[in-house]
Amino acid sequence: MIKKKYFLILFAVSLVGLINYLPAKTALPWIITKDTLINGVSGTIWNGNASEAIHEKVYFRDIKWRFNPEKILLGHLSFDISLYPLNGYLETQINKNIDRTIEFNNLKGFLSAGTLPIIASYLGVDGHIELAIKHLKLRENIPLKIDGDIIIKNLTISGLSNQSIGNYVIKLRPTKENVIGSIEGENALLDVAGTLKVDNTGNYLISGVVAPNVFTPNDIKVFLNFLGSANDKNQREFRFEGKL
Repeated sequence: MIKKKYFLILFAVSLVGLINYLPAKTALPWIITKDTLINGVSGTIWNGNASEAIHEKVYFRDIKWRFNPEKILLGHLSFDISLYPLNGYLETQINKNIDRTIEFNNLKGFLSAGTLPIIASYLGVDGHIELAIKHLKLRENIPLKIDGDIIIKNLTISGLSNQSIGNYVIKLRPTKENVIGSIEGENALLDVAGTLKVDNTGNYLISGVVAPNVFTPNDIKVFLNFLGSANDKNQREFRFEGKL
């Protein structure tokens, strides 16, 4: 009986050691999705890096991760991750929860122009994106909670103008059933006051009013006429909706 007890202890210690030093190159094929290609993997599954990866047409490079063992007590499989998507940079703490949700804490960095049309072509917009997200919670790629700010610099909108219409800030705050955000212009070619709403099923609604200012080019002023008649403040309503 004593020998059996020591054998079980030795086996458990050996198993923990094996997992702890399990090479990432061996373990990752069992973890990542089949539509993800990854190269240059080194280190362990708990603390490692990869030189490059491609997922859903988005290219990443210099990917690094570090496991947070203390989060297991809270029911999270947690890693600190940094990577370079295209010409951008992102870092965050990512937690995979037992309820099949994924959380991102302190998500910050930027996405270069040209990235947004790849990952969200349905929006019809492009620009340099700066992220300062305190908390983001997803289930099956649908945002359940977002708390933070997104700055879009040199925004372009398909069908409006090939010219940038300036910089805009989206301030997102979570509610019980929706994600709500405000949209404001900063040094922009248009004065915008809008809201962004995303419900827990992925339906989104972007609405508000827009008006030209002293910096608005004539071709954009002409396009605004297609939004309908202006109110007494020369504002026109806009509305875009769809499903993520």
